[in-house]
Amino acid sequence: MKNNPISQYLVLTTVFLIPFYFFRFQILGIPTNVIEVAIIVSAVSVAFRRPYRSFGWWPWTLSGVALIAALIAPDTRVALGVFKGWFFLPTLFAWTIIQIFDANSYHRLRISLLASAAIVSLWAILQKFGFIGTLFYQVGDTSFSAYLSEGRAFGPFGSPNYLAMYLVPVLFLVLPLVWSKAKLWQRFLVACGIGLILAAIACSLSRGGGVALLAGLLVLVAVKYLKLLKFKHLAAAALTLIIALNISYYILAPRLQTNSGGDAIRQEILGYSLRLVRQHPIWGTGLGNFQTKVREISASNLPFQTYALPFALHPHNLLLAFYLNLGLAGLLVFLFIIYRMIKNLAHHPGAATLSAALVAILVHGLFDTTYFKNDLSILFWLIFAIGLLTLRHSEPIRNT
Repeated sequence: MKNNPISQYLVLTTVFLIPFYFFRFQILGIPTNVIEVAIIVSAVSVAFRRPYRSFGWWPWTLSGVALIAALIAPDTRVALGVFKGWFFLPTLFAWTIIQIFDANSYHRLRISLLASAAIVSLWAILQKFGFIGTLFYQVGDTSFSAYLSEGRAFGPFGSPNYLAMYLVPVLFLVLPLVWSKAKLWQRFLVACGIGLILAAIACSLSRGGGVALLAGLLVLVAVKYLKLLKFKHLAAAALTLIIALNISYYILAPRLQTNSGGDAIRQEILGYSLRLVRQHPIWGTGLGNFQTKVREISASNLPFQTYALPFALHPHNLLLAFYLNLGLAGLLVFLFIIYRMIKNLAHHPGAATLSAALVAILVHGLFDTTYFKNDLSILFWLIFAIGLLTLRHSEPIRNT
């Protein structure tokens, strides 16, 4: 497919708008936001131009499972909204990127991503030092006032942890701009942007974000510089380690004694999540139905209902979120996609930063839900798309 400058600009604008999905409105009575409209416009710009470049079936398979989970969910309207915003449209956006960009142009995606992340980071830093308060949709929510009193920045997002969940993968995605062949002043601006991102991550005071950043840096060094990842069955071993870490977390976390209110709430939510898995081992709780189910099974726990239930939007664990929202089939498809991504990326030094971004998502996903949100789901599929473009530049590969 011949590159279309207009389509490229539309996609780059969409990437820039990723953090600003909070600008919501309705079209013909259907709730949507600025990023969803931008994705649809970008996709339409290439939809009627053939031939299409190969994208693979597994991403669409996950969306198919999500659609089934939405149709059988108790609240179909809410579930279809989740399907639209967190599965179908992010996957469609990744497909659109594959159709438009090639090895000579996809670095522009990183530039657009860095520009928006720098704005978000500056926003968070100014917020940390009291120059910026809350946004229109954050006003009146005592959680944000509590974050500010604790000295934690959250930017335009719902919490400091969400700020870190967005910025840490973005940091790794834009790092290749540092060692690009750009002019000195351009690389200086890139360095300033990355400095802002690092400062904003620090201002979030997110422990999960710090652990994810460290894990990503270790992977980056191992893949790009030490070239240690040559083990034939690395992808299977890595996936086994991910599952083992999650299972260990499920076993150990509820047994830990903590005096922190936030940690105690997280423990209680994890306990109810595991209980829901035992009650719904095949189909899960239904797409977008987690908080409702937690409300039902915690009815006798008045303190939890009063103080913790508002934070139980998700299980605060990535794999549990896929399990409970999409059922066992959805979890297995997601794990297979992760396996294929690791298999394709880990042995390729040119994809080292993508491997680091993916690991950051998975490691932070031990403690938070690093996919079920507009910007986070798009980031995941952006890694997928850039990974395909990177690998296809170097050698023919199988469909991911």
